[in-house]
Amino acid sequence: MVYTKKSPALFIIGIIMLAIWWLADSGTMAPYIEHLANGKKYKYLGELTTIPLYFGIVATVIGLWQWFGAHKESHWDYYSSSIAGGMFILLIAMLVRWFVAPEVAVISTSMGKVGDTGSYIHKLLGLNYVVLGILTGIIIVNVFKVPAWAENGVRLSRLGLKTGVILLGTLYSAAELKNLGGLSIVMIGFFVLGSVGLVLWLGARRKIPNSMGGVLSAGMGVCGVSATVAAAPVVQAKSVSKP
Repeated sequence: MVYTKKSPALFIIGIIMLAIWWLADSGTMAPYIEHLANGKKYKYLGELTTIPLYFGIVATVIGLWQWFGAHKESHWDYYSSSIAGGMFILLIAMLVRWFVAPEVAVISTSMGKVGDTGSYIHKLLGLNYVVLGILTGIIIVNVFKVPAWAENGVRLSRLGLKTGVILLGTLYSAAELKNLGGLSIVMIGFFVLGSVGLVLWLGARRKIPNSMGGVLSAGMGVCGVSATVAAAPVVQAKSVSKP
């Protein structure tokens, strides 16, 4: 099966990225950037004048190859077919981070502070670029659907999500662990491993499948949802629906 779709989509994404870079770097977008800054310093200008350029060139070149090139079934075909979806997600992330989230903040600020809270509505609701990006993804998937040419890339993005969750555990350095003291480290290890072991034992007694017991023990012993998501592929957990 040939996975690479002959489509101008990736090439168009590359052109959009290069257009964003040119508008920001040439100063054409300066009035709008000043509007988004809302009286403060626009903190994404450095990103605007670099990231779209590099990824835009890559997307444009590979997009031309995907559009006009000859594609055959191979490992390279499978992995290269995910580039379009990856760039699609990246473009959405760029637009949300650099434009949508700041615009929401501008609109929220113009509405004034909410009651006696002393905060603006976007602060109260936590409408930062991460939350808005998630909402955008939900709308695209459920309303507009993921395009066929982007399916492989969107599917591969799950690997990035799981990798990011796992890397959350690296936030604590050896120096920080040392500051906790030897007894604290021993107690943490005892309670974490003890919780994992207890849940696995209870799961075996209740005849729960090993994969389910594995994700439950990770969630109970480590840090809830993040550990569950990270442990799921390791124990080969599969979603099961009740009849």
